Amino acid sequence: MSTRDIPYDRAPIGHRLPRVSYGRMTAETRRQIRDDGITAAAYVRAWCPTGRWTGDACGCIDDRCVGFHHDLDEECGCLPRLIEDVIKQRLL
Repeated sequence: MSTRDIPYDRAPIGHRLPRVSYGRMTAETRRQIRDDGITAAAYVRAWCPTGRWTGDACGCIDDRCVGFHHDLDEECGCLPRLIEDVIKQRLL
């Protein structure tokens, strides 16, 4: 098993976390996540423990959100709730 396959919450103490891959997530989505108080990397790791984003460009964990729940130029209604869930998880 390479270090890239270690889930972020199981990395040994003092071990560097694997680099996050944002996949299709847009820069605007990453900015929106940061504006809500968490890093985009923490958001990705919360939903994708390997650190590889598998969700959609809008930040939704559903990889077919854009074009199904909303158009590309519309905001994702899922994202604010998903960000809130990550913040709550980190506070527990």
